[in-house]
Amino acid sequence: QVRYVGVKEVYPDHLYKTGRWVKDQVKYVAPHQARSLLRHPDLFVEPAEDEEPAEVGVVDDQKLDENLQDPEKANE
Repeated sequence: QVRYVGVKEVYPDHLYKTGRWVKDQVKYVAPHQARSLLRHPDLFVEPAEDEEPAEVGVVDDQKLDENLQDPEKANE
């Protein structure tokens, strides 16, 4: 599990392919992705042991890319 703590309200992670993050969101990610993300303590930290992820599932990168190009689509 990893928590996003960056300054942006929404952070799209394309580098490690973990999708879109929202401020203070906790997600399950693959162990190799967690190690990579946690190398950036200004953006990601380990959550408290009792915290449950806010989101579990598959990230649709194509839809994420479309929403980043046209933020109005994100509300559809």
